[in-house]
Amino acid sequence: MIADATVAVLWVSVTLYAILGGADFGGGLWDLLAGGTAQGRRPRALIDHAIGPVWETNHVWLIFDLVILWTAFSAAFAAIFSALFDPLMLAVFAIVLRGAGFAFRKTLRRLPLQALTGGIFASSSLAAPFFMGTAIGAIAAGRTWAVRPLAAAAVAAVIWGWGVAQWPYLLPPSLTVQAGQAPGASLAAILAISGLVAVLVGPGMIVLFTLRNKGKLSEEDERDVTEADLPGLQAADADASSPQPAAGGGPGPPARPRLRNLAFAAAGFLAGAALARRNGGTRTESDVRNP
Repeated sequence: MIADATVAVLWVSVTLYAILGGADFGGGLWDLLAGGTAQGRRPRALIDHAIGPVWETNHVWLIFDLVILWTAFSAAFAAIFSALFDPLMLAVFAIVLRGAGFAFRKTLRRLPLQALTGGIFASSSLAAPFFMGTAIGAIAAGRTWAVRPLAAAAVAAVIWGWGVAQWPYLLPPSLTVQAGQAPGASLAAILAISGLVAVLVGPGMIVLFTLRNKGKLSEEDERDVTEADLPGLQAADADASSPQPAAGGGPGPPARPRLRNLAFAAAGFLAGAALARRNGGTRTESDVRNP
């Protein structure tokens, strides 16, 4: 019982660090994508104003997590840091560089040095959560039953958060949903078709995934790939890439499915670019009001 309560405290602390420290890392990524000196001056000033007073405090949760894990569950601490020493140390190194870059950028006066330390802060803000995620993914790799739905929920939360933050704009800050909408009849038809698709396609997809997860699909339709299959698959791939004999016994033309797929992809890309050019690009709110 006491161990379960300790794990709960540890999990709450990890959650707080993921939320508060994650916001700091997000500020570093925004800094990385803010643009040049003139274009990025205002976003970087907002970043300094937002995370300046609290960015060091947020790492208290990380230290608290490590102390709890080390003290309460020393065997797990030893196993994790022995097996995942490289990504964890790279994450720590990135955190140190990130703090140094952020602190020195505010005190330096020469523009090249500010750019250098700002680049260190921004790139380290991307590297630290990457290596942390690598370690967490390695720890959770054996329990996919819980990881998959939680990962799907995390992705859905990002998409829905984007939509809520952007509402009611389609293209901020000019084109709103009301200004860019099609005629009412078209919208009604789209809603009706969407409902029909949900009724016809939705149950079929549910049945398909259910049968797949229960292993009830036939071998002709679906075959699980195991380690024993890998030699055969590699041999089949080598045969597909090697020249095939012609009808007379001589070498025939080599099969090149990858080149064909790349050609189809390039053709699709060029067709989309041509269509976008023909349509004249994205319409703004003024274009909608004054067609």
